[in-house]
Amino acid sequence: MKASPARVATLALVALLPGQQVLGQGAKDILDQTPVRVKAANPVTNGSSIKFGAAVALDGEVLVIGAPGEDSETDPMGFDTGSAYVFEHEGAVWVEKQKLTSPSEAPFEVFGTSVGVALGDEGVDYLVVGATGGTGSAYVFKRMSGGSWVYQATLAQDEPQAGDRFGASVAIDYFEPNNSQNGDKVFVAAVGAPQNRDPAGTGSQEGSVSIFQAGSTTWSGPQEFFGENGDLMGTALAMAADTVVAGSEGLDGTGFNGGGAFTILAANQQPSGVYKYNLASTMQPSDPEVGVGQGLSVAAEYKPALLVSAAAIGFPLSDKVALNAGLVLIFGLNSVSSPYTESAVIEPTGLGQGASFGTSVALSNQILAVGAPGAGTDGAVFLYDMGATIETWILAGSLTIPDLPPVGACRGGEAVALDGVTAAVGCPSLNGYDNEGTFVYSGSSFSDGFESGDTSVWSATVP
Repeated sequence: MKASPARVATLALVALLPGQQVLGQGAKDILDQTPVRVKAANPVTNGSSIKFGAAVALDGEVLVIGAPGEDSETDPMGFDTGSAYVFEHEGAVWVEKQKLTSPSEAPFEVFGTSVGVALGDEGVDYLVVGATGGTGSAYVFKRMSGGSWVYQATLAQDEPQAGDRFGASVAIDYFEPNNSQNGDKVFVAAVGAPQNRDPAGTGSQEGSVSIFQAGSTTWSGPQEFFGENGDLMGTALAMAADTVVAGSEGLDGTGFNGGGAFTILAANQQPSGVYKYNLASTMQPSDPEVGVGQGLSVAAEYKPALLVSAAAIGFPLSDKVALNAGLVLIFGLNSVSSPYTESAVIEPTGLGQGASFGTSVALSNQILAVGAPGAGTDGAVFLYDMGATIETWILAGSLTIPDLPPVGACRGGEAVALDGVTAAVGCPSLNGYDNEGTFVYSGSSFSDGFESGDTSVWSATVP
C-alpha cells in the first residue's frame, strides 16, 4: 500500500487476554501446517473481485468471511450489496454452511465490510456483520438448533447520519464480567462509526463506538462513546472480555494524526442485568509519527486462564524502518494507566518499502499474527510467540500465500484471525475472484477425496 500525497495511512488494532503460555511452540504449530484455500461455492462474481477475505473472524469451528464487493443474486442493479460466508470445521474439512446477506440488500451497502463471531457454552451462538452503506448498519445472526444462522436484529446508533460509516468495525465476545453478581456470562457486541459526528460536540468526525448486550430476545443499547474532533474513533474494534479497544486513526495526542486507541471498560451491573461501560484511557505511541494512524482492521480473542492482558496496534504505513514498511506496538493492560505506553515495539524483519506490516493483527494464546499484504507477490503473515514477559516477542516465521491462478495477485494478510493453532488469512484482490480467497492453516489433515482439481483449492461442500 502506498501513501497518498496527503499521507493517508493505515492503523490496525486488536486486543486480547491470552491463555497459558507455551514459549516458542504455539506459532510453530501453525507454521507446520499446509494452507487450505477456502472459497465460496457459487458467488456472484460477474467476472470481478468480490473482496472475499476482506474481513475474517474465527471462533472454534466457525469461520466467517466477508465479501463486501459481491453483487445481489436477485437484483440486476444490486451492485456491491455484499455478503458474508459461514464455514464450519467438520472432520477434516471446512464446509460452507451458509451465505448471509443483508435483510435490505441495498446497492452499495457493502455488507461484510466487518465480521465478528462468538460461540457460547450453552448452545447459543451469535455473529455480527457490518455494512457501511448509507448511515451504516450492523446485523446480528443467531445460530439455531438445526445449525442454520438466522437474522435476529439490526444494531443502530441513536442519531444516524449519512456517511457515519457505522459498521466499519464490529466486535463480539462471550464472557463472565469480573463484577458479575450471579456468575452468568453475557454476549456483548461493539460497533464502530469512525466518521460519526457527536451531536453534542462542535467538531467533526469525532467517531463513535456503540455497545450492545444480548438479552433473551433483544439487544440492549446502544451505550455510545465519542472521540474528540477528528479522532475518527471506531476505525477498528477489538474485545477482550470486559475491555473494548477502539482504534482511533485521527487521534493526535503525542503527534498529529499519529493514531492510537481508546479503552472502554465494563463497570457496574445494572438491576436489569445490563453492564454499564465507561471510557477509560488511551493507548498511543511514545515516539509518534505524524499522519500514520489512519484506517484499520481488527480481530480479538479472550482466554479465561490469564497470564497477561495485552493489545497490539499495527501502523502499516510507518516509515521508521522504510517508507510504509510498517510497525506494531504491544501494550500491557493488566493495570489501568492513563495513557498506556507501549511494552514492546515490533519492527518488520527483512521487509522493505511498501510492505504494510501491521495492516492486520491478531492475538491468541500469546501468539501474535501480523499481516503484511505488501510483502512479495501475494502478501504474508508473520507469527510471533511471546517470551517470558510481554516486553519480548520472538519471530517464529511467516505464513506465505500460495500463488493464485490465473494472473494477478491478492493481498494476503489484509485480514487475519487466530484461534488456538488455527489461523485464517484473508487474501482479497482487485484482479477478479479467481485471484482471491481465504487460506486456513489448521491442525487437521485433509482428505484427497475433497480435492477440487487444483491442489491449492478445496471445494466448499462435501459430496
